[in-house]
Amino acid sequence: MTNDTFIKLIEKISLIRAFESCKLVAYVVYTSRSVAINFIKHRDVQKKHAYYVEDMDLLEKLPGPDDAIEDRIIHQEEIAELGNAILKLPEKQKDLLYFKYILEMHDREIAEILKIAPDSVRQYLTKARREAKKLMDKEMSTRAE
Repeated sequence: MTNDTFIKLIEKISLIRAFESCKLVAYVVYTSRSVAINFIKHRDVQKKHAYYVEDMDLLEKLPGPDDAIEDRIIHQEEIAELGNAILKLPEKQKDLLYFKYILEMHDREIAEILKIAPDSVRQYLTKARREAKKLMDKEMSTRAE
């Protein structure tokens, strides 16, 4: 994280040189804090992606009184296939889907974390969903053969 902080600061060296000492200290502290927060969030996202299927509520795994056991089994297989497809997505797309559907974050919050325009979040989510569906369909067609 220290290395990442220095890289962020070096990128802004011309701006940093113009600061007075108290502004410089505040800028360095804020940058360090931001890098640490981003690191922790990214690490947590990676952990969640790795255990996506295993983290499901146990009650969801039990067949409901109105559901046939075959329907529940098919549903569980589809969830597992979706989880596998999501794990194959690029990191940014995995993060987008995780933030939106697991953490239920707003587009504005997602945009801040991923450093993209808030209006672009919907477009990126659509692309991520389409890519996940494409991977899932590909996997299902491979199994059917």
